[in-house]
Amino acid sequence: MSAAYCCEACGATEPHWYIMRTGDAAVTWACDDHLVAVLTGLQRGGEVTEFTVWDSRRKRAQVRRARENLERLARERPQK
Repeated sequence: MSAAYCCEACGATEPHWYIMRTGDAAVTWACDDHLVAVLTGLQRGGEVTEFTVWDSRRKRAQVRRARENLERLARERPQK
């Protein structure tokens, strides 16, 4: 497996794809150029392998919005 948030194949630090192998929850990342190679490497020999693939840019944007909302709520919360 690769370092967190880095393409497993080339080590790029802003990979577009977050990949999770269903069953044993193997998680990795891949850039556009290496998505197929990373998925092939995660394939289990001799059996059907299920993957979930997310656009990590979208995921990061969702996390950023959630964090901003929490920060806003904390600022607006009345102090005791």
